[in-house]
Amino acid sequence: MRTISATGGLVDRKILDVAKVFLERLEGRYPVRGGVLFGSRARASHQADSDADLAVVLAGSSGDRRSASREMAGIAFGVLMETGVLVDPLPLWEDELERRVAFSNPALIDAIWRDGVRV
Repeated sequence: MRTISATGGLVDRKILDVAKVFLERLEGRYPVRGGVLFGSRARASHQADSDADLAVVLAGSSGDRRSASREMAGIAFGVLMETGVLVDPLPLWEDELERRVAFSNPALIDAIWRDGVRV
């Protein structure tokens, strides 16, 4: 997983700031360990209206992804209204990120490790 420079490297600083705002909104609701921007924004191959794919790393073992996804989508909508950037959160538990076979789509975990930018 790539880290970012103080200026954001290839990733637009605004996108990183929006991702941080989104993660801050999750405080107290989920045991957030961090976030990883992935997809076209992390690869710098995005379009102007591309969303920001964000793996939200949660403490512990797999939980209720549907419920977490629904709640996070609502929070993402609020962030969109304030910033103009759509965050597309993917709740991932630590065990899924560390043991790719624990997730239903191991290829996606591989892509997050390959292209991901820590937020």
